[in-house]
Amino acid sequence: MGADSVFFAVFVAICALAIVSVIAIVLKIIRKGGFKAALFGAPIQNTVGEIKGANHFWARSSVKVHRLNSISPDTAVGLEIVGRTFGSFQLIPVSLSAQQAKELATLLTLAAETAQLVEGI
Repeated sequence: MGADSVFFAVFVAICALAIVSVIAIVLKIIRKGGFKAALFGAPIQNTVGEIKGANHFWARSSVKVHRLNSISPDTAVGLEIVGRTFGSFQLIPVSLSAQQAKELATLLTLAAETAQLVEGI
């Protein structure tokens, strides 16, 4: 078995792995009902709202809050965190249970109240 045969076998194995991976991703997108549903692990029932972050010269960010249509209690709320800069886009999906969403709301409220105290000084 020569070097060419080994190279060809490795090349075929890598191509087969890539094809299987693409097929698995496409099937997950189809099964879940769309790209974002596949990212969150459940379809989006409705978008509750969106908050745009502070703009920095060339960078923008936003957070969308989605109610997910899931039978699993672990995927009740979805956060879609988006960052954009010149020439780039990043989407970070975060799936939360109802309890985790409440805890996050508490932490955000605490941080906002603390920030108001500092601004008032």
